[in-house]
Amino acid sequence: AAATIKDKTGVDGFFGSEKGYYLEPFLLGEGTDTVDAEAKKITVNSAKGQKAAETWLSLFNGKGLHKADVTADSYAHRQDAFVNGKVAMTIEGPWEITNFYKGTAFKDKNNLGVATVPAGSTGKAAAPTGGHNLSVYAGSDKAHQDAALQFVKWMTSAKAQEQIALKNSTLPTRSDAYTEKVTADPGLAGFQKVLSAAQPRPELPEYSSLWGPLDQELPKAASGKESLDAVLSSVEVQYGKLLPDGFSK
Repeated sequence: AAATIKDKTGVDGFFGSEKGYYLEPFLLGEGTDTVDAEAKKITVNSAKGQKAAETWLSLFNGKGLHKADVTADSYAHRQDAFVNGKVAMTIEGPWEITNFYKGTAFKDKNNLGVATVPAGSTGKAAAPTGGHNLSVYAGSDKAHQDAALQFVKWMTSAKAQEQIALKNSTLPTRSDAYTEKVTADPGLAGFQKVLSAAQPRPELPEYSSLWGPLDQELPKAASGKESLDAVLSSVEVQYGKLLPDGFSK
C-alpha cells in the first residue's frame, strides 16, 4: 500500500515511530507484550517479541516507507508530516485528533480515516488501551473520601464523558457517552470502531518505567546503528533491574 501511494501521489505512504509505545500493536499482534505480569516473565525478547520487533523495524525501509527519525523532535516531525499531507499513514492515538484537524490535510475532517494496525501471526489486530485514572486517597478522612468519590462518579458519568470527549478528543469509557454529538466527529467515531481491538496493559506498578529502556534502545535499531538482537537483549537486561524479584526471562 505504501509503495502504491508513493507511485500515485509522490508522498510516503507510512511514517512510523521509533518510540517504545508504538511497538505495542506489533507485540500484541503476535500474542505477547513487553512482560507477562501474571507469569512473571520478561517477554520483550521472546520469539514472539523478536518477530514483532522485526515487523516494526521493517516499516522504516522500503518504497513509500519514511526513514526513521531519531532526532529529539521526531514526534513533532511525524505529526507535521501527517497532518499536512506529506505522508499518508501513521500510528497514533485519539489524543492527537484535535491537532490532526489543525493541519491542511484535514481541513475536511472526513479525510481522516482510522483503522487497526494489520494483524500479526495471531491473525487478530490488537493495540494497547491508553487512559487516565481517577483515584481516591485511602489515607484521607471519611468526609474527603466521600467528596472525592462523588467527584469520581461525576467525572465518569455519561454527561461528563461526553463533554470531555468533545473538548479533549479522548475516548469515553462508557458506551452511552458515544452520543450523536461525539460520533459526529470522524476521528472519535473512527477510534470507537476499532476499540474492540484494544487490549489492557499488564497490571504492574513498574509498567510505566518499562518505556524508558525501549525509548532509549529502539532508535539504535531504527537508525541501523545496532542490531535488533543487541537492542532487545539490552532492553531485557534493563527490565531485569527495573522489575521486582521473581521475574525471569
